[in-house]
Amino acid sequence: VNKNFGNGLVKGYESERGRVFLKYGEPTERVQVQNEEGAYPYEVWRYAELNGQGDVLFLFYRPGLMGSDYRQLTSTANGEIQNKNWRRDLYVNGTPANGNSRAEQYFINR
Repeated sequence: VNKNFGNGLVKGYESERGRVFLKYGEPTERVQVQNEEGAYPYEVWRYAELNGQGDVLFLFYRPGLMGSDYRQLTSTANGEIQNKNWRRDLYVNGTPANGNSRAEQYFINR
């Protein structure tokens, strides 16, 4: 966790991705998106099953100039942050620059 999610300012276990990893384990799928037009860098983590809940998603993003520290933006997991306005924060202009956003593909209708 420290190696994968830490940086010079934050230890991996203190980061939001590190916390989720330690709490729930390795995701079934991890999609890293670094260069999507009009969006901050982000990651989608999908768990096929999590605590009896099926197809659970986490969305982390790196806003502004925060180095490599990703923040949890939203999730579909019970008891986790569920931000209905996540698009406003993820996309520089509040909406995806094109219709092919990976985040939109995962979080459509959620």
